[in-house]
Amino acid sequence: MDGGHGTRMPFLLGEIVTSPDQGPEMVVAAYQAENSIIVNWSDSSPFNYDFFIVRWDKDGRNVNQIDVRQYIDRSAGFFHIPSPLPGDYSILVEGCDDHLSGSSCKQGWTVPVHVTYRLPEVPEDFGCGFGTENPKPRRLSEN
Repeated sequence: MDGGHGTRMPFLLGEIVTSPDQGPEMVVAAYQAENSIIVNWSDSSPFNYDFFIVRWDKDGRNVNQIDVRQYIDRSAGFFHIPSPLPGDYSILVEGCDDHLSGSSCKQGWTVPVHVTYRLPEVPEDFGCGFGTENPKPRRLSEN
């Protein structure tokens, strides 16, 4: 398995992986939720960190990476990728510690988790109550 050893389990709209090099109970899950990709990870114990880096690639090319300092505790966290473009995503998480001279990330990247993002379906009636059929025209004086 690229990125280390672990177990991979796909599920509807996402995947979960184990990543024991970052903690014996470490799991990373990613999945599509409406117009976002949600990433959850835990438990990196006995390792704990000041922040996590989340990196994502789309169709084999790096898109971005973000230092996540909110919505985390020292061994778990949450992040969402808002409004991604359709495609195949590979997402990795790395725990890091702050130091006066910079930061260190001793345990390395997790096993990558994969998500195929598709545009959400648009409801037929867009909330207007007419559906896809044309309503029968009425005169304004008709009730």
